[in-house]
This record gives sequence, structure tokens and C-alpha cells, in this order.
Amino acid sequence: MLGLRLKLRRYRPLLQSKDAWIKVTTAVLIITLVAFPSLLGLAAFLDVVGIEILLLCLRAQLLDYLRYQYSRVMRLLAYLNSIISSYDPAYFVPTGLCFLKYPQLVMHAVPGYLMMIVPLTENTKSE
Repeated sequence: MLGLRLKLRRYRPLLQSKDAWIKVTTAVLIITLVAFPSLLGLAAFLDVVGIEILLLCLRAQLLDYLRYQYSRVMRLLAYLNSIISSYDPAYFVPTGLCFLKYPQLVMHAVPGYLMMIVPLTENTKSE
């Protein structure tokens, strides 16, 4: 994950540049208008309103959609977490700092891992 973050850091100025987003959006809209001539009404709308307003509207809708999906996913994960923790006594999800300090805690975050390993290790004890 850290490697991906370092790779994306290189492109951060490009992604945060307003001019870059406008150029990319303009190119996508021109390609769309060439591919679908029935959308020429969109070109007239963009001429009147401007591409910056269109980008602002699209960004607002995208953020609203992602916020809604994030809340749904978090509710589902909380429900699954309650079910798994009721069946597996050794299951818990460590915090990020705790996990960085003690990486062996990953065993507790995998449901059923310790319940499968403990019986296997007890059968292999020498007498």
C-alpha cells in the first residue's frame, strides 16, 4: 500500500491542477460528441454554462454518491463484525498504530484463524 501511495504522490500536482482537469474533461467531451452526434445539445449547454460549472456539478454528485456508498459499506462491515465477534472469541480488529507496532496481531483479525490453528498444533505435540 505504501508503494502505491508513493507512486500516486508523484502525480498529485497534476491531479490537483485545475487546468489539467479542464483539459482532460474537454478532451473527453470532444471525443464523446464525435462518437455520439446526438449529444450536440450538450455542446450548446456547455457553451452557455461553461465547463467549470459542469465540473462543479459532476464533482458534487460524485461526492454525494460516494458518501452514500461509504455509509452503506460501513454499516455492512459493522454488521459482519458483530456476527464474527460473537462466534470467534479471539477475533478483534487492531488499530493501525497497534498493528504497526505488533504485526503478529493480524492473526486475530482473520476470522477463525486461531480456532483452526490451535487444534492442529495440539495434535502435533510430542510426548
